[in-house]
Amino acid sequence: MYCSKYQKKRNERQNFCSNNKTVIIFFAITILASFILQTKSASADSPSLAKKIEKAKKNIVWIDKKYDTYLNLGETIVGVLKDENIKHVRLDFMDNNLKTIINYKYADKEFLISDFIDDWGFLQDSVPVPKDNKYGYIDKTGKEIVKPKYDDAYEFSEDLARVQKDDKWGFIDKTGKEIISLKYDYELDFSEGLAAVQKDNKWGFVDKTGKEIIKPMYERAPNFCEGLARVQKGYKWGFIDKTGKEIVTPKYDYAFDFSEGLATVQKGEKWGFIDKTGKEIIKPKYKITSSFSEGLAAIQKNEKWGFIDKTGKEVIDAKYEIVHDFSEGFTAISVNKKYGFIDKTGKEIISPKYYFAYEFSDGLAKVQKDEKWGFVNKNGKEIVPPKYDFVYKFSKGLARVMNDYKYGFIDENGKEIIKPIYDKASELKNNMIILEKGTKVGVLIIK
Repeated sequence: MYCSKYQKKRNERQNFCSNNKTVIIFFAITILASFILQTKSASADSPSLAKKIEKAKKNIVWIDKKYDTYLNLGETIVGVLKDENIKHVRLDFMDNNLKTIINYKYADKEFLISDFIDDWGFLQDSVPVPKDNKYGYIDKTGKEIVKPKYDDAYEFSEDLARVQKDDKWGFIDKTGKEIISLKYDYELDFSEGLAAVQKDNKWGFVDKTGKEIIKPMYERAPNFCEGLARVQKGYKWGFIDKTGKEIVTPKYDYAFDFSEGLATVQKGEKWGFIDKTGKEIIKPKYKITSSFSEGLAAIQKNEKWGFIDKTGKEVIDAKYEIVHDFSEGFTAISVNKKYGFIDKTGKEIISPKYYFAYEFSDGLAKVQKDEKWGFVNKNGKEIVPPKYDFVYKFSKGLARVMNDYKYGFIDENGKEIIKPIYDKASELKNNMIILEKGTKVGVLIIK
């Protein structure tokens, strides 16, 4: 499913402190992977916000569009020019008047579908940029931090980034200095101060100076999580600490990372849980389980889902078709292909009536009904009735919405602060929104 090496970057992060939380919603994710999980920032004073936005709308200076794409980086705006006759795109870094060009760079076209940028801007302060199939790094002003010279490169993690040249991998810092020489066959990002590295088909760990804290000796070794790393020796899995001591002898057919002090392990076709001493707190007896979230883990019995606590007690009967992890004291569940919500006692808080529902975040959950999206609160009240083709995450009291491929913004009460009349609308970043309508583009700045 990897169309290019640029697109695969985020998928690989499942190795870093990953767990099996997604197992329980595998089929739902397969169908709905294109949707973006809803998050919501701290609430804002809507009347005051509305007044600020009305004032900002009056101050927008609309100009003719000259770029194919505009990226909102918060501090700067990037205008992207594509040319079908060449393999590069031009990136013009501008201030918020869309006129003054601070810097410009050329990049390979596939950069625009890479993992290093989201729909509306860079994901980090400095990102890898490919040009002529070589990677360098630039910051949000377009300044070149590292010249393009690497065959592959990833984002920074714990201040270091992994890079590849001539089939060997190492790490650089944010000045471009090679902190760990390029000598490994492969490696993962730093996590909890250590990074997994591969040499001669064996995995070990290095610290940020490049010292091999744990010599490469394992068949597989994802990164550390909660102080321990799962490792594969032969065909069995166990856990080691940061000194390399085997805390849990490799004896399981598979294992997931620790979550809330417990790790999911597999024996034969059954799953259970161990603590950080290796003690089997819950014997492997379930067909499928999730990791613990807010003190509960999902388990499957007779093709239905329920929940257990950390003693193994089944606190919510296995009677649901699909469940999610608990978030803010609630979880979305599915009955007869309809979604609702229950609390940690199993009490039905919102009856199943939605086509799909996401977890609560800051008091609101995104729900879908009759192919339309909205938000509900924890009392089941539809704060934003499902009436939009799509809704995005909240940021500083605003959420982007779409209807008939036109974009606008709502506040946390569902009021349309900016009517959905724009062909494109960027996410709110640093109090700035880029709006496009017809042949015009403007920048809304909230002060």
